[in-house]
Amino acid sequence: MSGKDILVLGIGNDLLGDDAIGLLVAEALREDGLSVRTGVRSGLALLDEVVGARRVLLIDSQTTGGRPGTISEFSLEPSVVRSPSAHYVGYGEALAIGVAVGLEMPEEIRVVAVERTPEVYLGADLSEPVRAALPALVERARNVIQEWLC
Repeated sequence: MSGKDILVLGIGNDLLGDDAIGLLVAEALREDGLSVRTGVRSGLALLDEVVGARRVLLIDSQTTGGRPGTISEFSLEPSVVRSPSAHYVGYGEALAIGVAVGLEMPEEIRVVAVERTPEVYLGADLSEPVRAALPALVERARNVIQEWLC
């Protein structure tokens, strides 16, 4: 597998504090010479980014109720579409819709995410727990890419 088969996608909004973490990790990986995309869109817009890629590493923040700064890694699988609107579908729902309509979906989408603080303020900076997790999150993303390149 070559680096061209891998899409690294950092998701977030740099105006919303911890939500910027995917963009910051993407920036660090770009300095390694990797092909990296960033985006603020979610929901079905994810399909515009991932269609045609063989493997996708998605870097984002999440709110699951865990301790802020906790890093998670998992493979994204299609999920049941429960959202009442296409504007608010989650990643798994978007993946299921892509499969259902016959789009060329990646063989694997791996998500590396950090738990963010539940509060979101326009113009906020990263919280301390998320800022402290940034180096480990970058390293986790590099490990996934290296695993795929071997």
